Amino acid sequence: MIAHVRTRIASVFTLFAIASLLTSCVPATQTQKTTAAPTYSGVTQQQETTRVALLLPLTGNGANVAQSLLNAAQLALFDMPTAHIELLPMDTNGTAEGARAAAQNAVNNNADVIVGPLFADNVKAVSRFASSQRPVLGFSNDWTAASSSTFVLGFLPHAQTERILSYAARRGAKNFVFIAPQNAYGDLVVKTGQRLISSYSLPQPIIIDASAANAATSLETLLATQDIDAVFMPVAPQQAAQLANTVKTSSKPNALILGTGLWEENTTATYPSLSNAYYAGLGVATHKQFENNYRRNFGRSPDTVASLAYDAVSLVASLNTKGQRPTVQNLTSSAGFNGVDGFFRLRSDGLVDRTLSVIQIQNGNKVIIE
Repeated sequence: MIAHVRTRIASVFTLFAIASLLTSCVPATQTQKTTAAPTYSGVTQQQETTRVALLLPLTGNGANVAQSLLNAAQLALFDMPTAHIELLPMDTNGTAEGARAAAQNAVNNNADVIVGPLFADNVKAVSRFASSQRPVLGFSNDWTAASSSTFVLGFLPHAQTERILSYAARRGAKNFVFIAPQNAYGDLVVKTGQRLISSYSLPQPIIIDASAANAATSLETLLATQDIDAVFMPVAPQQAAQLANTVKTSSKPNALILGTGLWEENTTATYPSLSNAYYAGLGVATHKQFENNYRRNFGRSPDTVASLAYDAVSLVASLNTKGQRPTVQNLTSSAGFNGVDGFFRLRSDGLVDRTLSVIQIQNGNKVIIE
């Protein structure tokens, strides 16, 4: 079952029809080589192509996000109709076992590159199939899944931490409070933040466990007794809004309120207490253009991570138009790439350097400050 399409799809109905067809044809447990893998192609079989295995939880946990990722991957092909690409969606069922089976299926079908899967444990499960000639471009932001041939495309928390704290330090903030959860994510941002603060020769931040029931009370006490210039909250928007209210009703209402890419959610700007707060994120005009294009084609907004699929497939397609295969050597070109989320460069250690913006919440909107 191979769909050969040379020009852009003309209607939303056709797009969803293809997605539905592909979803129904790719069992996650299929490990034997197939002679007719389901594909979405921009060229005929007689033309030289790059075969892209797209591993997604089309069924099971994460299926809603997977559909958004699949749609975005298709949009990337529509926007680059001259690229010789075959897209092979494969279902992981949202499990590590399903991801391994899908990756084996990708190998059996001679995929040149594996794009996905979505979850961190799934990315780690397929890393054994990665090589310098068949790399993996995973959608996770778990930096521990990265390797020399497995890239994690998600937005990394340490880069966001460095960006927002350096902005605050340049603004004159000297005394910081960090409110972070005691987990792998929290430990990473705290250690990153401590190093950044040290590089500015500033006092080490006071740390509050965001997971503790008395986190807000502890913050209130610190604000009343210490000279605090900035409060860094690498937590979800809802908790950040509650903590921000504590700041604004304290004796230090003008202390800077700072966050990370966790605040990229659309709901963040709706919390009044987060007005005038800052966070490090994408906030680029090209992302807005991508969202508008997605809505025009699918009638709804894309999931937050959908742009990762668009950029991954666009990156592979751009290499193809230059006559290059998606090898590790070509993917880690020092020139980097321009995506819908801004400029990015894949590193030899599997991490991704991105250009991040400082974004301020103003009157219910997210405004790029720098």
